[in-house]
Amino acid sequence: MSDWDDNPPGPTEFAGIRLIRVGKGQVLQGVITSPTMVGRYTHFVRRRTIPHFDHDCPECLNGSEARWHGYISIQHLGGHVHSVLELTALAAAPIKEFQERHGSLRGSELYARRVGNAPNSPVQTIVNAADHDLRKIPQPVDLRAFLCTIWRIPLDSAKAQSEQRNDPEDLAIEIGRGNGEAP
Repeated sequence: MSDWDDNPPGPTEFAGIRLIRVGKGQVLQGVITSPTMVGRYTHFVRRRTIPHFDHDCPECLNGSEARWHGYISIQHLGGHVHSVLELTALAAAPIKEFQERHGSLRGSELYARRVGNAPNSPVQTIVNAADHDLRKIPQPVDLRAFLCTIWRIPLDSAKAQSEQRNDPEDLAIEIGRGNGEAP
């Protein structure tokens, strides 16, 4: 067997896909490629978002409050960059409402901007129906698998946890319309 190989290896499952947030003073426009938004309670520790765990969560025990974040995949307008966007509950609410009204986010256009000059200012999101050829936009990112990969947690536990949260009351609480407490 030769050590030489003239063909590069194929891309890994999530090659080139980055997790992004709307930055200070930034405006983000894109086509949503995921059919639904995925959400999870998280902690922000050492400048990084990490998942919250229901039982004996070490970050909760250290006094860090769990907050809900939503995730969608988008293709940026004016380019072929495909990313996963992290949103707070406040920024995710209009997206969830659009999803409930239209059944799917896929192919709709997203406009998101950070209102204010602070890095943690609120993010305003607007979702509009659009007439994109769904065959020409990238396949959606498997958001749960992507997040499990970057957080280094087993995918099976994430799927089991998400299947328990199909009650509309739970979803309302998760996107900030309820008491806002972590489950």
